[in-house]
Amino acid sequence: MRAARLMALLALAGCGIGRSELPVPAGLAADDPRVIACRSEAADAPAVREIARRQPSLTQGEAHDRWRDELAWAERNIYTACLVREGALGQAGFSVEPARPVRFGEEGRPPPAAPAAGPQPTPRAPSGY
Repeated sequence: MRAARLMALLALAGCGIGRSELPVPAGLAADDPRVIACRSEAADAPAVREIARRQPSLTQGEAHDRWRDELAWAERNIYTACLVREGALGQAGFSVEPARPVRFGEEGRPPPAAPAAGPQPTPRAPSGY
């Protein structure tokens, strides 16, 4: 039983459920101390930890997708701000445009469709079926 639980945890770890991949700016190595420090700062930021704490269940598909996008957005923006502060982006000639998650409003639904232009067809009378 214990082995089955361990296998299930390992399978979930490989599903891509973890944190987002933060890109290394062109001209810098992945083991550059500034890149490592900024990745660590982004992962440990209070805003990122707060978003991570609110993780919904995987069974809540759309809510989980929105949460994952919000987490990636926050982590990437903190990482980018750190790289700019450290001078790593200007030196490498690389810029990262902040990701902007799509928001539909308080209820999370898209706005209603705009009415079609032109005359509207008259509704059909009920047929009785």
